[in-house]
Amino acid sequence: MEEEQPAYMRERGAYKLNLCRVERMKRTWRNGATTPLRNIALVARVQRIKRIQKSVGRKLLNIVLTSIVIITCGVLITNREIIEPVEVEEMGSRRALVCVITAAYGDTINELDTALDVRKYHRRNINFYFFTNSETKDIETPGWFKIIKDTPYKRRITQSRWPKFQGWAHPLVQKNCESIFYVDASASFRPRKGLFYPEVGMNKVLSTARKVLKSEKGLAMVKHPENRQSITDEFRHIIDLQKDIQSNTDESLKWLRAQDDFDDENIQIYENKYFCYNPNNPNFRTLSNFFWSRYSLEVDSWRDQPLWAYTLHHFSFTPNHLERRLLFTDVSRINGFHQYTGTHSRPK
Repeated sequence: MEEEQPAYMRERGAYKLNLCRVERMKRTWRNGATTPLRNIALVARVQRIKRIQKSVGRKLLNIVLTSIVIITCGVLITNREIIEPVEVEEMGSRRALVCVITAAYGDTINELDTALDVRKYHRRNINFYFFTNSETKDIETPGWFKIIKDTPYKRRITQSRWPKFQGWAHPLVQKNCESIFYVDASASFRPRKGLFYPEVGMNKVLSTARKVLKSEKGLAMVKHPENRQSITDEFRHIIDLQKDIQSNTDESLKWLRAQDDFDDENIQIYENKYFCYNPNNPNFRTLSNFFWSRYSLEVDSWRDQPLWAYTLHHFSFTPNHLERRLLFTDVSRINGFHQYTGTHSRPK
């Protein structure tokens, strides 16, 4: 005995059969044949079913679109600091969750990297500060609040490193910045394409800052992407890439090897192109002051990665992880080629 089919299968089979009958009737009508009343009723029934299907489809589409609108509004309201632009002048007097800091120092403007236009990155809870020296004070910095900071150091590269490692000590930064996100002047924020943030994921910058502020360490960095084997290996690449001169790296290695805790092959190298820190955290202040006490002497390498790596090792400090692909080097903004030699000195 055959099993009885479920009701939904019988209805679906009947509906398909009716469609076949309608198609046959259409062909009959085109040939001029008459149409029985029962077939007219069948056509009306099929058409009514199609109208119901279209109506249900429209309702489902409306539900989906309404859901998207609700979710979008919820995200935008939750992240209001992500979508509200501000004026540059306001950055000199208002406090923000994040202060993005960069620096470019030189004898003339033509020597400096082209400043990134950050106007499209403006948000209510982010300040942008551009440090430079008096000789290049007229450099165009679209979207940045410019800070003129002259220092007593001879090397221009040392001067540019003061905002990088000592920027937390500047009065304006202490007043206005809950956290600091340092970026090299040649770096750009990596675009993020999406439904809610078509330009760039600045919410990543804000979320990183919040994590750093909650962390006891108070510092987030990226491990060196090339996985250097040692500080000696890092200096070898520095010379090969002409980022410093041999006499400087020799002096650095001489000083490092004289330190009791120097362990060349067990020191992690970090990428210092960008990092995030809490300017009020005693851990970072201790690290940066120790680093600066040696670096500012200007007696050895002007590259900061090796000495900073030793500084972290010296204090047995491991920074929190920072997403590596958040920023990238924008070669189009570098004038000619990037200056690594650091031979320019402050005019006497």
